Amino acid sequence: MNEIVDYLKGVKVKLNIKSDRQFAKTLGITQAYICDIMNGLRTPSEDICLKAAKLAGDDPERILLKVHTIKASESTRPYWDSLLKKVVNMSLIILFALAFSSEILHISSPMRYIMLSFICKVFAPAFIFWALIPFYKKQTS
Repeated sequence: MNEIVDYLKGVKVKLNIKSDRQFAKTLGITQAYICDIMNGLRTPSEDICLKAAKLAGDDPERILLKVHTIKASESTRPYWDSLLKKVVNMSLIILFALAFSSEILHISSPMRYIMLSFICKVFAPAFIFWALIPFYKKQTS
């Protein structure tokens, strides 16, 4: 849940919105609903996540998968979690392959730098998050 709240807080900052009231108005929901979401009392609907991702210019698929993971029953949650990890890992593999094959495709050094910067900014935090989950689970067990 914290990942979704952090994501929504990031969207709020990206859109330069100062108050929850204005953020709620931008998303087309009530202030009480956004406050409950931000305090971790409710999970945002798929529509709210989709609208937030579009407003921020982000790809909504990852956040929608995370919402499904949170809302899933205890018996299906591991499968949703696994699916999310696979999507993130496949994205990393594809982007790394593109970045490193750019040498073969004769893409200029500045363009390679831009591609690698994008990979590091977008996927490194997700990769680190997923890499640390097993360690965290061992520590809390």
